[in-house]
Amino acid sequence: MKKYHTVTFLPENKVLKVEDLKTIFETIELENPYGIELNFSRCCGAEGICQKCKVRALQKMGPLTPTEKGCLSEEELSRGIRLSCQARVIQDTQVEIINKQHFSVKVVDEHPAVSVNLQPRVKKLFIKPGDDSATLEFSASARQEIAAVMHTAPAGCTAVLIDDEFAALEQGDTSQQLFAAAIDLGINTLMVSLVDLTTGKSIAVVSDTNPQYHISADIETRISLSLEDPLQLEMLSEEMLLRIDVLLHELCQVKSVSPLHIYEITVSATTGMLHLFLKAVPGVLEQHAAFDEGQRVIFPAQDASIKSSPYARIYTLPVISSYVGADVTAGILATRLHRSEETTLLLDIGTTCKAVLYLDGKIIAASVTAGEAFEGIGIRFGMRPEAGAIERVKITGDIEIEVIGESLPRGICGSGLIELTAGLIREKIINEQGDFIESASANENPAIRQRIIATDDGKSFLLYRDEGEFASDIYVTRDDLQGLRQAKAHLAAAIKLLLMHVGISFDSVAQVLIGGAFGYHIDPQAFTGIGLFPAGLQGRISFVGNTAKAGAHLALLDSAILEEAEVIARAVVSFNPREDPRFKSLVQESLNFRCPACGEPAEP
Repeated sequence: MKKYHTVTFLPENKVLKVEDLKTIFETIELENPYGIELNFSRCCGAEGICQKCKVRALQKMGPLTPTEKGCLSEEELSRGIRLSCQARVIQDTQVEIINKQHFSVKVVDEHPAVSVNLQPRVKKLFIKPGDDSATLEFSASARQEIAAVMHTAPAGCTAVLIDDEFAALEQGDTSQQLFAAAIDLGINTLMVSLVDLTTGKSIAVVSDTNPQYHISADIETRISLSLEDPLQLEMLSEEMLLRIDVLLHELCQVKSVSPLHIYEITVSATTGMLHLFLKAVPGVLEQHAAFDEGQRVIFPAQDASIKSSPYARIYTLPVISSYVGADVTAGILATRLHRSEETTLLLDIGTTCKAVLYLDGKIIAASVTAGEAFEGIGIRFGMRPEAGAIERVKITGDIEIEVIGESLPRGICGSGLIELTAGLIREKIINEQGDFIESASANENPAIRQRIIATDDGKSFLLYRDEGEFASDIYVTRDDLQGLRQAKAHLAAAIKLLLMHVGISFDSVAQVLIGGAFGYHIDPQAFTGIGLFPAGLQGRISFVGNTAKAGAHLALLDSAILEEAEVIARAVVSFNPREDPRFKSLVQESLNFRCPACGEPAEP
């Protein structure tokens, strides 16, 4: 009789029966009643070449094959990672698929960030057969083209107009198929929204890692590479444009929309990322010499090798100076900061942090790098906010964590790290320097104290450990806490300089709006808990989500908004905190987890 074992796929708890000494891959190829999605390359032939079918086993599997020994690292093997086409099942086993879909598409029904008049640049007009009056306002050449198509379109055709100029002709009535896309081109993350221009709503959103991140996590390094070697520029460009093309296709597929019905694409990004993006399109920067002067750039999508929607027009939002960027322009649009009636501080927190202050009709902006820890970069188990990332951490009787997506914990993202740090300070596990406290006054809760463990990285705080036979610990080290201290100190120093620049204190700030990497998934008290803001601001902090994407969305809905964006970009006064002689001392002053207003230890 044949012998079988159960393989349980976590965290979905889907169970597959696998014959003894067979691989998971073989079994799924023959029978897959639960639709388990195991990624692999068809050209690999189950030889382990593509390495896409990795799983993490919680129990031992058969002996390592030579292929696995050659392509899996020691760290991967220590954590139970195997190739499902190579490793044979020898007992009941729990596994998690490592390479799940690397991007997540969500069907949404999102109104724009603020109320706008729905007057998009793109319009459609259905022309019935014999209705010559409908085309009177068109040019002679356009009427000629329509007449030619009408001979083969007994059901009529639809004219596409952009800025009231004839752009294309489609057979049949496609007047309700009117779509656009808004892109937030982040340094490490790509987010794209599919927008229905007939309603103004975002109907699907996709989030993915910017593929350039795997070449270099640092934007300055990418720009240097592109300047030094044309081949490096080509590689950086191709990675980014191909991924955008794929994401547009995926968005349309999930909503059963033809990508050819995307007629406009707006792009929001830092100045550096926009430069890299535009360098990929031959001649564009040369044709738009005013790019750095707060003006939009327009070009056909086919020039950027966007094959899914080649007839769309691409618009980049205008940038604010060489270091603040178009993402801040988008943020101002999305929050209506320029129309505020009270003193407001807008923060876009990520690898590069932006601080924007509205005061008495004027807007001042500052930008500072060194915020990598906010996005989990440089952290022992740090990761971007994707499936498997611990995004929320609460310390009650013990640790409570929330994980993004259907996944076991794989690491921690910026919001989780900030909440954890604030909790460790409050529970007297660490001091204001980010060191673990040894004194008798430290937390005496045994459930919490036993999470302080010794690791190869020194004393650390344990967040997660499963019951499997392999290493699964996810922990935060002292170095991780020091990385957050540095990121917090640089942002805090930039905020202090911004307030000093206009001669006000934190007391004068009526509200703080936080966008960027965190969206809504963080406790606002965590920011006062690590000493970024004084405790008195707690009730004035609110989250505004991804304002870079929201501003790009708005620019699609009302033809007047891009003009408004250009006015904003030229009006904002910006400065580089690093050029101020006080910046270094303010960074040192802000290093500890202390209240930035009074210098006392941060309050929870």
